[in-house]
Amino acid sequence: MCINRIAELEQARRAFEGATLRGAPLLLAVTGAAGIGKSVMVRTLAYELGPRFTRTIYYGAVGSDAPVLHGAEDIAADLLVQLGVPWRELPDPVLRCSVLRALIEQHRPLVVLDGIDSASQVLPLLGDVRDAAVLVSGRKPLRELRAAGFITLSLRGFDDAAGIELIRAMAGGEIAGVEPELLRRLVSVFGGVPELLVAAGIQLADDAESAADFVRDLEHAGELDAFVAELSLDERPVVVAVCDASYGSLTVEEARAYRLLSAIPVTGFDLELAAVALDRSTAVTRRLLRRSADKALLRWNDGDLIEFPHAMRHHARALHRRLDSNAVRDDVERRIANWCVRRAVALAKSLSDRPIPAEVAASVFREVDARYTGPDAVERAAGEFSGRWGLFVAAQRAALEGGLYSEATILAIALWPFAYQTRRVHELVDGYRSLLEVRTGTGSGAAGLAESATRWQLMRDLAGLHECVGETTAAKDLLDRAAALGYEQGTASRLEWQALALEGMGQTAEALVVLAQAWDAVRLLDDPAHRERSYQLLRMHRARMRLSSGTFEDSGEIDSVTADLVIAEAYFRSRGEVDAVNSALCRGLRGDIAAKTESSEHAELLWSEALDVMLAYGKYAEAATLYERLLREAERRGRTADAQRHREALSRCRERFS
Repeated sequence: MCINRIAELEQARRAFEGATLRGAPLLLAVTGAAGIGKSVMVRTLAYELGPRFTRTIYYGAVGSDAPVLHGAEDIAADLLVQLGVPWRELPDPVLRCSVLRALIEQHRPLVVLDGIDSASQVLPLLGDVRDAAVLVSGRKPLRELRAAGFITLSLRGFDDAAGIELIRAMAGGEIAGVEPELLRRLVSVFGGVPELLVAAGIQLADDAESAADFVRDLEHAGELDAFVAELSLDERPVVVAVCDASYGSLTVEEARAYRLLSAIPVTGFDLELAAVALDRSTAVTRRLLRRSADKALLRWNDGDLIEFPHAMRHHARALHRRLDSNAVRDDVERRIANWCVRRAVALAKSLSDRPIPAEVAASVFREVDARYTGPDAVERAAGEFSGRWGLFVAAQRAALEGGLYSEATILAIALWPFAYQTRRVHELVDGYRSLLEVRTGTGSGAAGLAESATRWQLMRDLAGLHECVGETTAAKDLLDRAAALGYEQGTASRLEWQALALEGMGQTAEALVVLAQAWDAVRLLDDPAHRERSYQLLRMHRARMRLSSGTFEDSGEIDSVTADLVIAEAYFRSRGEVDAVNSALCRGLRGDIAAKTESSEHAELLWSEALDVMLAYGKYAEAATLYERLLREAERRGRTADAQRHREALSRCRERFS
C-alpha cells in the first residue's frame, strides 16, 4: 500500500513504541505537500496499528480540498456516529466535542484525521487520550499541534531510486525494458511527487506512445496545457490539481517567489540567481525556497542548487502570466537578463581578451571585471561556463524573444569564445542569425544593431562559428557581407577568417594570399597590443598553411616556417593561460616539422606536450589530431602496446567532441 516510505514508516513505529514505553498516547502529525502521500501514510499506519486498539475511527476529506472548511464540531459529529451515537441523536454542536472526548476516554480508539488544515479542528476533540492514538495529516506543519505533544513526520518527494520503483510498480511489465535514465528524467519532471509519478506510471502502461516520446514531450512542453493533455487520472487534470493545492498552502511571499522564479529560463539554477530574480537578499531567498521545497514545489539539492521541476515550473509560469502585472514581469525578466549578461561577460574576460568592436557590448566589457584571475583563471572560467551554459543559451534566446536586443547581443558575444573553443556552435548560430535580422524596432537596443561595428562583429563571429564546424562556404559568404560594411578596424580580422575559410575549402594557395593581405592590414589597428597579437596569430596560421602545402625540399622554407612557429609560441607562452591553446598548437606543428626533418622521438615529445594542454582545456578535436599522429608513429615503429593505448584514447576523444 505504501511504496518506498520504509524510513518514514519505521520512524512512526519507533514513535509508537516510545509512547507505549512511556505510557503516553501516540500523537503523530504527518505533513507534506499535495500529492506527496500523506493520506496513504496515515491509512497504512492505521491498518498496521489498528489491531492494537479497540476500534479505529476515521475522518477524511477535511480541509482546504473540501468546499467548506469543517470545524471541530462537524468532525466530532462524524466520529460520534462511528462510536455508536445514532445520527438523529447527535448532541447540539456546542456539546459534541465534550461528548466525543468522554467516549474517546471510554473506548480508547485509534483516531485518524486526514486532511487537517488547522489545529482548531483537532485540539477541541482531544481530552484524556492516554490509551488512545491520534494520527493527523495535513499540508501545513501546525505549531499548535507540536506544542500539544504531537510528533511531526514530514514527507518529501521521492528521490530518483524510489521514484523509479514507484513508476515501475504502477506501469508493470509494460515498461520492463525502459532504461532507468529515462525514468529518472520522468521523476525529475514531476519533482518526485508520488501522486504525479503514479499518474505517469499508469499513463505509460496505458498509452500507445513510447516511454521515450512521452518523457520528451513532457520535457519540451511549452505550456501547462501540454501537461494537462498528457497526464490525467479519471479525466482529472492531476498536475493542475496537485500544484493548485500546494500553491494554495503558500504564504503571500512564498507564492510571489514561486511565480517569479518561473521567469528563469531553465529548470535548474543556484541561490544567487534566485535572489536576483526575487530581488531579495540571499538569506531571505534561502528561507523562502527551503519552505517551497518542503511543500514539494521545488527540489533543493546540495550546494544551494535548486531544481524547478518541469510540471511545477509550467504551473508557476501560467500563474505568473495571469496574476502578475506586465511591469512585474518585465522587471524580473530584465533582472535575470542583466545578471546573465554581466556574469557571462565576466567569464568571457577570464577566458579570452579578444577585442570587442561592437559598441553595444564594448561598454559592458569595459565596465565588468574578469570573474577569475591568476594562473587557473581560464580553467575556472571554463568550468563555470560549462555549468551555466544551458542557462546562458536559454537567457540569450529569452532576451531575443522579449525584445531585449542589447542584452541578447552582449550575451551572444560573451558566449562566443567558449562556444568556439568547445565546438558548442549550433546552440549559438540561430541567436546570431536572429540578431542580424534585427535592424529597427522598438525593442531594447534595436537601433544599436544597425551600427556598423556591431553588425560587423556579429557577421565575423557567426562566420567563425560556421568555420569551426567546417561550414566554410557559409563562413566566406558572411565575411564578404562584413567587408561591404566598410569597417576599417576589422579588415585584418576579416581577412584572417576569410583565409581560414579558404583553407577549410582546400584552397591553401589562395588562403596564403589572403593571409598576406591580412598581415598588411594589421597596421590599421589602433591598439598596439591588438596589433602584436594579430601578427602572432597570422604567423601561426601562415606556418600551418605552408607546412600543409610545402614539400620541404627547400631548407630555407623549413627554417622560415620553424621561425614563425618559434616566435609565435614564445609570444603565446608569455601570455599564460589565456593563450595556452595557441601555444600548444604551435608546439604540435613543430612536432610535425620534427617528424619530417629530425627524429621521431623529438616529434613525439612535442606532440605529447601539446596533447597535455589540449586535454586540460577540453580541446578534444585537436587532441584527437595529435593522438592520430602518435598512433601512426607507434604503428610505424612496431610499438604495439603504445599503438593500442593511443587508439583507445583517440576513440574516447572522438566521442567527446562528436
